[in-house]
Amino acid sequence: MRKFRLSDFKVEKQIDKLSNGVGVLHFKKEMAPISITLASKSGSRFDPKGKEGLAHFVEHMLFEGTEKFKGANAIERYIQNIGGYTNAATSHEGIYCEFTVAGKDDLAVVKDIVSEIFNNPLFLQETVEKERKTIFTEISGKLQSPAVQAGVGLGELLFANAPLAMRTLAFGTLETVKKVTREDIVDFHKNQLPNGLVIVSCGDVDIEDITKTFDDILPAVVGKTYALVKPNTSGKTGVKRRKDESDAVCIEMGFPAVKIGHEDETKLLFLRGLLGGSSLTSLLGEKLRVKEGLVYFIGCSLFRAADCGVFGIDYKVRKDALGRSLELVNETLAQVKSGKFDKSYISLLKNRITKSGLIRLQTSSAWVDIHDTRELLIGDHSDHIDYMNAIQRVTFDDVVAVANKYLLPESMFTYAVGDITEEDLRF
Repeated sequence: MRKFRLSDFKVEKQIDKLSNGVGVLHFKKEMAPISITLASKSGSRFDPKGKEGLAHFVEHMLFEGTEKFKGANAIERYIQNIGGYTNAATSHEGIYCEFTVAGKDDLAVVKDIVSEIFNNPLFLQETVEKERKTIFTEISGKLQSPAVQAGVGLGELLFANAPLAMRTLAFGTLETVKKVTREDIVDFHKNQLPNGLVIVSCGDVDIEDITKTFDDILPAVVGKTYALVKPNTSGKTGVKRRKDESDAVCIEMGFPAVKIGHEDETKLLFLRGLLGGSSLTSLLGEKLRVKEGLVYFIGCSLFRAADCGVFGIDYKVRKDALGRSLELVNETLAQVKSGKFDKSYISLLKNRITKSGLIRLQTSSAWVDIHDTRELLIGDHSDHIDYMNAIQRVTFDDVVAVANKYLLPESMFTYAVGDITEEDLRF
């Protein structure tokens, strides 16, 4: 069994802290551009009740004008002038500000932007209203998708007793975003955005260059918490009636699973790959796509938050094939739990995961994207090489055991969007 090392990628892991407590995880990679993400524990889970979508609104406003960069696209023009790139995103757990530049000399540009968005935002009322319209369009567009509707529906079933922010999309609803005020945005930016702030970076610079860039411009780290969430464990089904010209039905299935960093996390990630990680060579893909042509794609996911997780299965199927697809999914789950599948899948999956990792980890942005959420939520400085080596240690018996532990029929949640009824989900 091969043991992977950071040196295989010509990467050196470096760890430090800014003087104000902000943690820094840096991967020095020679001859590589510099990617940097500032991540904070300020995602939609921290939205106040009735104003869900506030965190996402703040993320939008960060790049919409500061004292130095007054125009809505001034920051974009500034960084694009050096060939750089910036983006921001909001999840249930965090807000992420991302930057990519060519080299060390361009860090001054990143410093200018970060200093401005953290210390000198304008949050003009007219800009707030303009961006509210943009967010309305974003929400409306997303919710037109049957697949998104199915995902939201599954969240409602799994997290029925949790705050709305855990039951819906990270950007809230049209009704809650309407209630967000400029004062809410100012307060969230000041008191929530610095929460648990960390920096993850990669490129051809030393960590001292990163700490020097940010040491005197970021607010001190604050530590805020939220009520812990546990998903429901008694399985349910739900349906959103929707007629589709293609007569298609979108299916989302979910099982309560584990939080990020749990001892079973790697085994469940392996199980995800076995069942649906690559549609044509996974167990579900072979049965539903390759052998019977019922679906174009079937995928598996493992959502992990700081306190809970969900193992998911999703696909789209014709209405007349719905019953057969559900039968095959349940048949495949039973097959894995009984250990009645070809053991060659284990070696195939190990090779696929590790070799694809070797391909993926050629870019600076990949090193940052893979590590930023784990560093934000756990801060254990572990890296993808640890994961690749852990995957190598997973056995056939591990997969069978973890399937029996989490893929329980009584804990199975199913939500469908299409011209069907709940009765159609029973077979």
